[in-house]
Amino acid sequence: MATTTRGGTAAETSRRMARTRGFDNPRERAIRSALHKTGFRFRIHYRAIESTTRTIDIAFTRYRLAVFCDGCFWHGCPRHATQPKTNTE
Repeated sequence: MATTTRGGTAAETSRRMARTRGFDNPRERAIRSALHKTGFRFRIHYRAIESTTRTIDIAFTRYRLAVFCDGCFWHGCPRHATQPKTNTE
């Protein structure tokens, strides 16, 4: 049985998070499009370390430069971010 939280049940939260695009979201595609139009060439979802599942959103391998496109939630943007209802600590 799922526990109830202020934001709904744990199962509802899990479904909502599963629907959130982890890559190729509109913001990431806009950044890549702008970079490509200015002549930059790069790799997307590049795995720099073979033994991990973590990938680089935009990798300029020639320059050894990694770009991560994290959303407002992760950076605590005062305009767009929301506060989590569970696991707040």
